[in-house]
Amino acid sequence: MSPGLVRRACPARERRGPAARPAEPRRRSAVGNQAGLARLRASGGEARPRCEGSGSCQSDEGRKRDPSGIATCNPSTGAVETTVFGEQCVGDCIARHEATHAKDDSACCATYANCMKTASNAGQRADCQDKWLQYAAANDAYTECNAYTVEQQCMTDLIAQNCGKDGKAGKDCCDKLKTEKATVDKRQQAYCGGPNGPPVPMPCGLYFKQPATPPGNP
Repeated sequence: MSPGLVRRACPARERRGPAARPAEPRRRSAVGNQAGLARLRASGGEARPRCEGSGSCQSDEGRKRDPSGIATCNPSTGAVETTVFGEQCVGDCIARHEATHAKDDSACCATYANCMKTASNAGQRADCQDKWLQYAAANDAYTECNAYTVEQQCMTDLIAQNCGKDGKAGKDCCDKLKTEKATVDKRQQAYCGGPNGPPVPMPCGLYFKQPATPPGNP
């Protein structure tokens, strides 16, 4: 979602909006893994332009753009900004998915912005960006697990409320919801159901390390 970090890929689904998403989730990068960071950049991790049909552009940083929605850290404001490009035929499950990313990233986004604010030269700003990219790569699986869990429950509720005997949604809409939910179910399992259980968050402080307090100082 000035450069910011695009969060996250939802699965390829039959939706109004841009082209389908990649079929497989991206691998989680190791903490502090510079080789992984290099791969992230080589696959599109560097800041790059995003132009909408209106011709207006802004810069994306860190992750591949998602066709249905994005959550972007704005390093100028320290706020995670969300945008939804295409929702289901009823409901707001994509917005809830992106809002989950925004919640997960909000504290470290503010830390990233403070790092940029206090940086005194281009090299220090680049270092702040590298730290943010490392943090984001390491927490990809964690926040996707959270976001797909929220989206999964949202779609379960939508189908129950709109596609039963007295449901208000038409057959075509309900068929699409069920197809999309099947994909969300697979995504949720892929991100949350690893051999070691659900992924755990990597603390922002691992990347934006605070200087040690000199002895005798509070």
